[in-house]
Amino acid sequence: MVTEYGMSSLGPIQYERSTGPVFLGRDYNKSKDFSEKMAIEIDNAVKEIIDECYKKAEKTLNDNLDLVKRIAYYLLEIETLTKDEIYEIVESHQLKWWDDKVAKENSKSAKEISKNDEEDSKSDEEDSKSDDEDSKSDEETIEIK
Repeated sequence: MVTEYGMSSLGPIQYERSTGPVFLGRDYNKSKDFSEKMAIEIDNAVKEIIDECYKKAEKTLNDNLDLVKRIAYYLLEIETLTKDEIYEIVESHQLKWWDDKVAKENSKSAKEISKNDEEDSKSDEEDSKSDDEDSKSDEETIEIK
């Protein structure tokens, strides 16, 4: 960007030219048409661009922190979001189908807990009645003797 297209504060100057295909992910075939001093200026221009982009990204994330956390929550829950789902989260801060599903499951869980509590209560009552009957039969046995 800086050396091939001149997109920096150094101006629209092409400092390097690619002279062949890329080998093993590196450009070994570039011609270097600048001094060591210019190499330092190029490095500074690249660092300036990276720092500017970093600050912009950091500001964007901080300005939208609630949205980032909301998207992260859904990603942790669902693992995959479509473009439309992300748009829905951005617009409404929720993912309706997922929230409805969770609410339904929570409702089922609450009903199951309530049902289990009722069954436990009935079982406790039956146990209590059984204990009362056992104690009555013990009393009857004692009276017979």
